[in-house]
Amino acid sequence: MGAWCSSPPAASKGGDVVLDAAFPVLIRGAKGLRDADGGGESDPYCLCKVGPVGSTWEEKDDRTLRRSHFKQGQSAPVWNFAVAYGKDLVAGAELEVRVRDEDHLGSHDDLGSVRVPISQLETHVGELRDYDLTGDQATGSIALMTGPRVEDALLEQVKEGPSRGADTSDVLWWWSVAEALGQFVSLKANLAKYYFEMLGFLAAGQLPGATGLRNWFLRRSSDRKGRDTYRWAGPFPENCITYSGHAEVAEKLRSLGQRLGTNDNDGDAYRGNFLGFQLLNGALWPEKADRVIGLAETQQSHAFCRAVIAKLVGPPPEGRWTPELVRQMAAGFWRGRTSVSSDDFKPWTTQVLHKIHLGLDLTWEEAQDFTKFQSRALLIIPFPGLTPDNALWGTLGIDKVLATKAEWLARYKAALREILPEEARAWSGEQLTLAASFVMDSLLFAGGASVPTVLSYCMAVPWTAWGRDNLPASFKLRRSTIWPYVMETVRRFPPVAGVPYRDRSFGGSKPDQDVFCNVMMTAFDPRVWKDHEKFILRPLEDYARNSLLWAEAAMAPDNASPNSHACPAKDLSVRMPVEFLTGFLQAALGSDEQVQKDAPLDFSTWEISPDSVIINEYQPLPSFTLQRKGS
Repeated sequence: MGAWCSSPPAASKGGDVVLDAAFPVLIRGAKGLRDADGGGESDPYCLCKVGPVGSTWEEKDDRTLRRSHFKQGQSAPVWNFAVAYGKDLVAGAELEVRVRDEDHLGSHDDLGSVRVPISQLETHVGELRDYDLTGDQATGSIALMTGPRVEDALLEQVKEGPSRGADTSDVLWWWSVAEALGQFVSLKANLAKYYFEMLGFLAAGQLPGATGLRNWFLRRSSDRKGRDTYRWAGPFPENCITYSGHAEVAEKLRSLGQRLGTNDNDGDAYRGNFLGFQLLNGALWPEKADRVIGLAETQQSHAFCRAVIAKLVGPPPEGRWTPELVRQMAAGFWRGRTSVSSDDFKPWTTQVLHKIHLGLDLTWEEAQDFTKFQSRALLIIPFPGLTPDNALWGTLGIDKVLATKAEWLARYKAALREILPEEARAWSGEQLTLAASFVMDSLLFAGGASVPTVLSYCMAVPWTAWGRDNLPASFKLRRSTIWPYVMETVRRFPPVAGVPYRDRSFGGSKPDQDVFCNVMMTAFDPRVWKDHEKFILRPLEDYARNSLLWAEAAMAPDNASPNSHACPAKDLSVRMPVEFLTGFLQAALGSDEQVQKDAPLDFSTWEISPDSVIINEYQPLPSFTLQRKGS
């Protein structure tokens, strides 16, 4: 388990939520908004603040700021945006709401605003009421409500989820729901701002060609001479710093093992309950006393788990896999096929990883069931304050998810006893549970999430407008180009987030500081990667020397070492897409003999549908099918 993991939505620092002490407000939506884009409808979103009656927007405390997601091309958007403020904060105050037009290229135009005393909102508890927008050129109105029904309205969004498909592939939709719920249930203003920041970069990729995510990651401070420092204070607004440059991140990763110490009592740093940049709740880990993801285990537990996972997925001969095994499973997938769907990537990855981690041969149906469980697990982990007495617990069906997890864990324990008999005999029951849980985290959140992402880009790029515009004119997919093509795809579309840890204050006046090593942006550091914006097949030694996308610098010193925090399965996570593409070439060219002759694929003989698939570096790809023409 290392840095190579996809990024689910963010969560607050958890455990402090008491909705009964909150004043909830629902900003349902707007209607009659003016067109601010001069050629199409606006892309409206709303912001709100609370402050003394009669105060200006600037005079209201920025810590009360909340923001909705935007709705593209709508004059009557429905945000269903709910916020909650402490009752002491709203006493004698007013709510100010501003509606703006999202603009990725210029300023965000004001579409109007409204200021409503809290006492006025309390006159129509549980009832939506329209309030006219005011301001220069403002038209239309917004609908507001307070009272217990606010939470019900918000939860309706979550209930829509299953109707969107068991795979819950509309990831940005889930993120927007997570962000909205996060602001609603977190009474800490600075943490609500964290949700606002996180959505800012996650949703920035909604428009073709948008670079908002990179701009968020690239938001860095300058020194006194105006030079880039490759770091910035965030995403938490307090006691947090993010490092984005290659040299800066490499230095932090190289020293991480030593700083973590041999146990949680002697280290200068420790791992928090994070997945990438995302802070997690503990709802998904009832089998463990500390209720944290494997990446956040104590140093003692991590040392135990690291040795186990290295024996399972480390590079041969350390791990339980060979290139030939992966090659056979890829060839078996492609045998007789003339098409592939993006929905196939997760089940195939699930089959391969269960075989390697545990020796389990899952049927395709079992693999599909696991991916459905994976999608629900990813949805659960970000929400703060998630307990069985919370209404969201039932809405998300968490009891059913946990029951499914318990069934898988039982299979994993039996499998671990079989494939690691000597080690398992020496383990306590608690250690067996810890090992099984750690393996599941790997399957759910590490390679089980990131390998399908890489496969999606590898299989889609050549047939998209982005590929036609950005792939080298001379590029041919053939045996000799597969390795650099996969590595450049990973570099150009990193399925990664970052490596977080916390520096201890040792009882000082300041709290512990969150540190984020943004391994994703190291792949775009112009000091290391020439023509970093371009898709170029580079020498393999360049990737070996410069990559930090698997947190390679955090090896301390070997793969199984107790303080190593690099991804233990880098070799496997690259080998899987390489062999998958090799299997595709065999199917497309008609024989392995043609592959060995380095024959190129004729891209024109295959087609993608829909033909409008948009490649956006900072947004999950939509579903697609690639098929041989005429098949």
